Amino acid sequence: MSIGGRFGKYGELKRKNRLRQARGIINIPQKGIQTATPIRRQKTPKKSVSITLRKGMPKDRHFVSNLSRRVFSVFGDYAGIVLRWLDRPDVITVIAEQHSTPLGFAMLYLRKNLIFSRNVGELLAIAVIPEYQGRGIGRTLLAYMESLAKKYGATELHLSTAEMNKVACRFFEKAGFTPIGARDNFYPAGQRALEMSKGL
Repeated sequence: MSIGGRFGKYGELKRKNRLRQARGIINIPQKGIQTATPIRRQKTPKKSVSITLRKGMPKDRHFVSNLSRRVFSVFGDYAGIVLRWLDRPDVITVIAEQHSTPLGFAMLYLRKNLIFSRNVGELLAIAVIPEYQGRGIGRTLLAYMESLAKKYGATELHLSTAEMNKVACRFFEKAGFTPIGARDNFYPAGQRALEMSKGL
């Protein structure tokens, strides 16, 4: 048997090509020279989730507390803070759920701006279970809270988000919010907050 294998040099090249293809490598012949190019795997987009929205109730305390602990703990004890907001009659809490299973929530506070004599909505919190993020739940919740604030007479919607949280900053910017200021040591753990606003 020759060094080239059972079928000579041609057969050996074919065998090597099959091995490369099995490893996810494509051979592209260029003037008789074989080069290997790795296949780039495309990221599969997350499938959107069909949800229903409903008003938050006392039975949601456990879900709201646990989710706040998961997603807000880096900023301080927000599980306790968010539960206090849930109990306030002037805060509207909305739950996003699928088949009666809660997947996220948002909280809206409506206040009167005495200086400019107009109603201003404040998005206190918005959160989605990490495993379900990137599937449109946050966008749906935010759009609903905007429409709710407008329904109650608000002409603007304000919010605060951690300046270090680049994902959240991009999320709100894509939704049309613009920075209007910043506050040092805003969060219990000391992070700086970026204040954002959107006209309704």
